[in-house]
Formats: sequence, C-alpha cells, structure tokens
Amino acid sequence: MCDTQEVYPLARDVAESSRIWLFDTQTHLNAKIPNSPPRTFHGFDISDAQFPHSTPAGFELSVQDVLKPFPPDHHNRYDLVNVRMLVAGLAEKEYATAVENLVAILKPGGYLQWVDLDCIAVPNSKDTQDTRATTVVSTWLKFFELNKLSISAPSTVVDAYKKSALLDTVNTSFRLDNRGEDLKARACKWQLQAFSAVIPPVMLATRRAKDADEAREKTYEAIRELGLYFEAGEVVGLAFGRVVGRKAG
Repeated sequence: MCDTQEVYPLARDVAESSRIWLFDTQTHLNAKIPNSPPRTFHGFDISDAQFPHSTPAGFELSVQDVLKPFPPDHHNRYDLVNVRMLVAGLAEKEYATAVENLVAILKPGGYLQWVDLDCIAVPNSKDTQDTRATTVVSTWLKFFELNKLSISAPSTVVDAYKKSALLDTVNTSFRLDNRGEDLKARACKWQLQAFSAVIPPVMLATRRAKDADEAREKTYEAIRELGLYFEAGEVVGLAFGRVVGRKAG
C-alpha cells in the first residue's frame, strides 16, 4: 500500500497517465523487500480498452465486472486488492455487492484498499455560490443525483466493509484545497482537465444541453469561468478517501 497513489488523481497529464498503480507497487515492493519470493500481480478492469500494450513479467490482466463474482480460481488468492475511482460507475446501492465480490478474492488476513472521490462538502460550499464555478459544480452534482451515485464514496465503502465483516477499517481523507499551494495548483490543473472531459456527456445526461454541439459550447464557457475561479486562488473542494480493511483469518 505505497503512498504514491495519493498523487494519482491529480496527475493526469500525458506522462503520468501512463503510470499504473500495479506497476508502481511492484517497483516499490522490489525496492523495499528485494529478496522476497516471487510475487504475482493481477489487474482487473471492466474492459480491455485501457490495458497497456505490454506488461512486465509477473503480471496478468483480465476483464471483470466487479458486480459479478470473480472466477473461483481467484478466490482466496490475493494479499492486497486495490480499487480506485469507481464513483461514477457504481450506484450507491451497488457498493455492498462490489465489496462482497472483492473480499472473496482476498486471502484470509488480506487487505482491501479503496480510493475514491468524496463530494460531501461540495453542496454547501462556496463552490455552489460563486457564479464562476456554479455551472460545473451544479451540473456535476445533478449527475450524481440522477444516477443515484454516492456523494461520499469513501463513507459508502466503509458501510460496505462493515456488511462484509472486514476488520480494522480506516478511512483516511485528503482534501484538495488545504494541502499547500503546489498541490493546489496541481488540483486546479487536474480539475480543469477532468471537468472538461466529463461535463459534455453530463450536460446531455442532465438535459442541460439538447445535443453534443450545445454540450461542447456550454462546457467551453463553463470551463472558462472555472479557470477564472482558479485564477482567483480557489479550487473546487473535492476530497479523496482511502479506505483500508482486513479480511478475518
């Protein structure tokens, strides 16, 4: 469970987008424990669209829907399972099923680590009051409401851990607006990139645009305004939570 993952949500430029948590974990473990027995690393995703073209030795990649049980040959196999950023892909009621399936592939005593977005502070923040940010923020929150997504994924994950009887659960939160100017600048950059990508389809999904052209036009103006908000020293008050729990045994 290396700490490098904390910067991943903020580092989505071309160079760092090629970084993969599983690969970095191998590098980290090899450096920290160089003489350990050979390790196996397995990555899962809903499709193979983002699989790398090649992988280092000792890696396997598989297509897997987290809401469906994993094949039996994966059960009780892994010391650590790491999950990241499923907030827009799971309805709030689906987390318990996802965690149940993930716990099944952990070895007894293994750890489940889940890092995801926490928007709980946003609805009552100044981000919803300032006209430079309100279009992006209100559209984003409406998308969550319409799709019954969790506005605080880490808290929902904690509840799912309890239902699956995971032990020693710890939820560590890290906000984007109070961690120093360097990280704040990176957060602004990431948010501009992220919202530029997600707001056009969200505009359509929330019926705030009648077609793709209008969605692009409205997004362009909303992102321009958001940039002015950031230039004034602000950043949207999103947070991330890292939830870790241990399987009994």
